Amino acid sequence: MRMRNLLIFTLAARSIFACTGLFTGSPCTATVGTSSRNYTTPALCIAAMPASLVSDGNSYVCSLYNDSQFTAGFTLSGLTTDATHVITITAAAGQSFQDNAGVRTNALAYNQANGVGFLTAVSYGYVVQITSVNYVTISRLQFKNTATPGEVIYSSGTHSTVANNIVD
Repeated sequence: MRMRNLLIFTLAARSIFACTGLFTGSPCTATVGTSSRNYTTPALCIAAMPASLVSDGNSYVCSLYNDSQFTAGFTLSGLTTDATHVITITAAAGQSFQDNAGVRTNALAYNQANGVGFLTAVSYGYVVQITSVNYVTISRLQFKNTATPGEVIYSSGTHSTVANNIVD
């Protein structure tokens, strides 16, 4: 009798912490790119996240691939996070300018051939906008906004990290 009760409890606990959408693993991770990935854009990846990561019980990662250049930015808004249920937008392993074979000699300027990049023309706006969402990390990516005036990253959230990126 004890064994059966334990099994029911274990199955019930797992269903509470299952990833949503096409996310898998721990943390819940989805691939983003144009070559047989879970999502074709970061915006679609973000839209597939639950409204409350806290209630969901998971952290979420959008893992970007350098299949082709991203030409549209993304917005994070309306998502509830905390210190243990966070959002990460980053390049997949081997896909960042930091992983490029010429990392020691490449110029620290936008070059999509070196790793995942966003080349956009957003006038009077941002390539990445984080509106009142906390605990977000944006890392290992390249951004270039060719619009005038054009800005790249805006955040009104707290406890967020934007690090190890190229902003050109």
